[in-house]
Amino acid sequence: MKASEIRTMNSDQKALALSDLSKQVVQLRIQAATERLQSVGQIREARKDIARVKTILREEALKSVRAEAEKAETVAAQDRKKAFLAAVARRKDLKRLHEEGIKRAKEAPKGKAKGKGKSAKPKAVAKPVKTASEKSKGK
Repeated sequence: MKASEIRTMNSDQKALALSDLSKQVVQLRIQAATERLQSVGQIREARKDIARVKTILREEALKSVRAEAEKAETVAAQDRKKAFLAAVARRKDLKRLHEEGIKRAKEAPKGKAKGKGKSAKPKAVAKPVKTASEKSKGK
């Protein structure tokens, strides 16, 4: 059995071929023990065919695992890229806000009161108290 023939089979056919070849090896060994075997090379060929089938099954299994791993890596790379772009955008926003704050500080009117939170409001002036006679005249 050639490797190209094995590759054209589906997985069920490969499993069936593997079990048939295993049974064939057992029968050939029995024939060799009872001295009815025509050619000793038949056992070797059957064992090589088993190895070919197992090798191709293993290749297919690894191929599917690699495909899944590549898919997972692609998704992870996309997630890393999104996180990086989000970090860059946050940095730009912070830089813009910082620059706006500096610009506002430069444009702020000078002469504000300096100190611990005190504002530059003028102090309240006491109003003169009107006497009762002044109150009656105002009416």
